[in-house]
Amino acid sequence: MKEEGVPMAPPGAGSEDGGATLGPALGRLRSRFYGAIVNDLLPHVVNLGDTSDPAAADLFYHDIPYHDHEGVSVQLDVHAPPFPGPHPVLVAFHGGAWIYGMRENLRRAARYLARQGFVVFNCSYRLARDHPFPAGVQDAVCALRWVHRHAAEYGGDPGRIGVWGDSAGGHLSAVIAAARHAPAVQPECACTTCESVPVEAAVHFYGVYDFERFARLRFPFVRGIMRTVFGERHADPAALQELSPVTWAERGKVPPTLLLCGAYDPLLGETQRYARRLRELGTDVGVRVYPHGVHGFVYLWWTGEYRHSLALAAGHFRRHLGAGVH
Repeated sequence: MKEEGVPMAPPGAGSEDGGATLGPALGRLRSRFYGAIVNDLLPHVVNLGDTSDPAAADLFYHDIPYHDHEGVSVQLDVHAPPFPGPHPVLVAFHGGAWIYGMRENLRRAARYLARQGFVVFNCSYRLARDHPFPAGVQDAVCALRWVHRHAAEYGGDPGRIGVWGDSAGGHLSAVIAAARHAPAVQPECACTTCESVPVEAAVHFYGVYDFERFARLRFPFVRGIMRTVFGERHADPAALQELSPVTWAERGKVPPTLLLCGAYDPLLGETQRYARRLRELGTDVGVRVYPHGVHGFVYLWWTGEYRHSLALAAGHFRRHLGAGVH
């Protein structure tokens, strides 16, 4: 798939070097405001008008624990096609700067993909405000392992697994695709077949793939995000590299990948650079940049970017996992 023509992004969006800082009081206010939007308002907006009976469109299993860490239960939901399988499996991770967000924000998109013939495991993970990295990344690896062991119970084929996510979740899905065997992301969850867990396809919506470059973005939230996510290691190049998918991407080990982003997204440069790196490695990679797209369009169900990107993602997974609409 060829990269689409891309207009210039707005001035300053995705620029490197420098970066605005916020005073402590303003930073706290911004954090509360962003948290209210992502955690309180967004789930209602995303699912607004989606009033059909879930059982009529997909089989829905919710609040399933896949990992327990020191009393913290990490859960997922499952959306399965309402027709016989076995079906290809998708593992999904929500966005929210690794600090906010919830899996309910991807429920509408997960239901769409279930109707396309996929069993979708929509995963929560420990958020960095209370559990700095690598906790959330390790949870994502645990989720993959759990899904591999239990996919058949929900009509899924554990031999055909794809991953996807948006923003922070796009970073996690990229870790799963490119770096799931890296030492820094190895979790404590039980696993007897770790090396054989297959990932056959990946779709990343406007993710972060190189934390050293991300940390240099001239964008007011970035420094606060880095301090929260990495804690005392937020300026340690070794820490940033070991959790960056670009560090671990190796020839022949990254599955066919589709990268999606908007031209007005500050992470557009991340998408373009990661695509170039994957091409250098000989990976089958496609890129779609939406000329009017903004960060977070996978939640904006009334837009053309939402509809087209999910259809594109479904087609990518169908080609590489062998799914078909019933």
